[in-house]
Amino acid sequence: MGNKPENTNLQEEQKSCIVCDKPYMARHFNLKHQKYCSEICRYIDEARKIANKGEVIKLYDQGYGLFKLGRKFRRSQEAIKCLLLESGIKVKNAEEQRRFLRKIGVGKWRKKILKPCKICGKPFYPKLNKRYCSVKCEFNDQERINQMRSMALKQFTEGKTPKADTSIEKRLKGLLEELGVPFKHQYVFGYWSYDFFVKPNILIEVDGDYWHANPSTFKQLNNTQIKNLQNDKRKTDYASARGYKLVRFWESDIKGNIEGVKKKLLEVVDDGKGLL
Repeated sequence: MGNKPENTNLQEEQKSCIVCDKPYMARHFNLKHQKYCSEICRYIDEARKIANKGEVIKLYDQGYGLFKLGRKFRRSQEAIKCLLLESGIKVKNAEEQRRFLRKIGVGKWRKKILKPCKICGKPFYPKLNKRYCSVKCEFNDQERINQMRSMALKQFTEGKTPKADTSIEKRLKGLLEELGVPFKHQYVFGYWSYDFFVKPNILIEVDGDYWHANPSTFKQLNNTQIKNLQNDKRKTDYASARGYKLVRFWESDIKGNIEGVKKKLLEVVDDGKGLL
């Protein structure tokens, strides 16, 4: 196959953009149609030709979207967005807003200023309201972690993030009902959620053999199991420090030794005087 022949009708000329006066190399079949150095400048010029600018702003404040405004005033959505930005009105997409404002030169856009990281003190250029130089530093901030936990637990208690009961949870739930023990399922306490709560101070957790590393089965642990064990210790310490007794039942016991689980459950409830 031969090479594609060059188009000899294509013209080139050094021109100045009619919007920003930036010099650029125009390449077009008809240089009369080449007026802008970029698409953004074309949208800026298109926006400045809209006569009823006040009406556009008024309708946007009333909830009209860019698409609807573009059809009403027979302009592109980018031109409508550019008009709003030139009028000092923020649009939803912050990155597009930053790009347009740099090009248009409207308003006092925030300059890049080095800011120290809240955790490690390393200077960095923050994006929007960021206080951390990295995700690692963000998750090392205990205040931030507690805030995220509170939000997650709030959504959990409001039922916005429903949790499906596991098979062993359903079995223990049925056993408690069979014994006539009043309980609360998925009990949120502090920053943690426990499987069951029995008055006055008994918390019950059912642990899967693999995920929580049953020592009778697993001798060498992987990273997931180690992390889950650390998490289990935190939950136990949190409950013990506040006067609660945390009891754990293994998946293998619930599935293979239900009588032993029932006996231990009655002992725990009797000791705590929770059996009504």
